[in-house]
Amino acid sequence: MNTTPKRENWIRRIRLGDSVATAAQITLESRLKTTEHFLRLAALRFQETPEHVHQLRVSTRRSIAALRMYESLLPKKRAKWFRDRLRRIRKAAGEARDLDVFLQRFEKDQHSPHFRDLKLDIARRRRRAQRPIARMYQK
Repeated sequence: MNTTPKRENWIRRIRLGDSVATAAQITLESRLKTTEHFLRLAALRFQETPEHVHQLRVSTRRSIAALRMYESLLPKKRAKWFRDRLRRIRKAAGEARDLDVFLQRFEKDQHSPHFRDLKLDIARRRRRAQRPIARMYQK
């Protein structure tokens, strides 16, 4: 059985007639599970593709939006804890994502001597930017 969360914009398991509490539970579980999935991939398998970090940022934005939507149903301390943790994860992934985009742009000019040193510097900075993502995953 494949346990990889689907990357979807919509939560399809919510049915007409479900209570708001049920909808909140389904939505938050789905969004947080997806964030957890991409945090693991971004931390452990980031060299495979920059898409892991990109999807981590997308999933944190969606999780934060779901928390806001259902905030009045959640215990204040628990909601704050999740919101703070998600913001830290998103911030940790931000610099890495920016550097991934720069590196992709330089791939086209990989033979240009003008960009070789700059690309090496960006790659070094990208490796350093990976540390906060790994720390957030370990927590």
